[in-house]
Amino acid sequence: MEKIDYPTSRSQLAYLRMEHTKAFQNMTYNCKNSHAHEDAQRRAHTFVKAMSNEEEEMATNSSPSYRLEVVSDGCAVKDNQWHKTVFNMKPKDMEHLPIMDVAVFDVADEQEEFGLDIGPVCFQ
Repeated sequence: MEKIDYPTSRSQLAYLRMEHTKAFQNMTYNCKNSHAHEDAQRRAHTFVKAMSNEEEEMATNSSPSYRLEVVSDGCAVKDNQWHKTVFNMKPKDMEHLPIMDVAVFDVADEQEEFGLDIGPVCFQ
């Protein structure tokens, strides 16, 4: 398991938070036979969770203050093809960013695979 590294220091992040009013971060879940948000019957579940900088668990069913929003969900099918689901994190408190860890819950079977692309924290 790889560690999520960011090429910035805590003081740089603190300065960016002071100078901006909003921030967001995207995460792409690349999947093969693995659900991310909805299953094949389009029932929403929590298959992916992220840990915030403030150690808050973020998921699609979390508090609106730090909920993972689903931008697109291509991982609802299991057809031996690679798909992707894109999540966006726009917390009310910028201290929740960046994403520090990710937990995946639908990769127990032999044919299930996944990969993650964690985007940069973007300040506005």
